[in-house]
Amino acid sequence: MIGNQLELSQNEGSGSLIHVVEDDVIVRNILIGMISAFGFSVTTFDSPVSYLEYLNIDAYEEPRAIVTDIKMTEMNGYELINLVHHRAPNLKFVVITGSPEFEHPAKKLACFYLCKPFRPRMLEGILNTITCCAQCCERGMEPIIDDRKVFGMGDWTCPNELMG
Repeated sequence: MIGNQLELSQNEGSGSLIHVVEDDVIVRNILIGMISAFGFSVTTFDSPVSYLEYLNIDAYEEPRAIVTDIKMTEMNGYELINLVHHRAPNLKFVVITGSPEFEHPAKKLACFYLCKPFRPRMLEGILNTITCCAQCCERGMEPIIDDRKVFGMGDWTCPNELMG
C-alpha cells in the first residue's frame, strides 16, 4: 500500500475501476460512497504524490477514469493530470473543484468538470458516459451537461481527438 490508498470491492453495475485523488478526507470518503454506490470499484489516494508513486509500480491497475481535485497541498490536480497524461495519454480525467477560475495549460486534458458542491447524479452520469466512451470511442459520444462553461471551456474537445 502506498500513501493512504484504499481499495473497495467491486459492486454490481459496470464494475469499472475509478481512481480518486483527493486530499480532503471528508470529501474523499463522500466520493468513495457515491462512486461505489454507482456500481464502480474505487481506489483512493490522499495526494497526487501518492498517486504518482502508485502509477510507477508494476502492480498499477489502469482505471476507467481518474477523479481529482485541483487545489491540493503537494501539487495541484492539473500538474497531476499533465504528468499522468504523459504516461497514459488515453486516461480520462474528471475534475471536481470549488475553484473553476484556476488556470493551467493542462486544463484541456480533462474530460469533464464539476463545481463543488455538485449533485451526485451529475457525477454518475459523467462516469457512465466515460464508460460508454471507452467502449465505443471510435463512434464518439453524446455530450453531457457539466460545468465546462463555468471553467471557460465551452469549446472543449475530447483530448483523444486532439491527439488524432
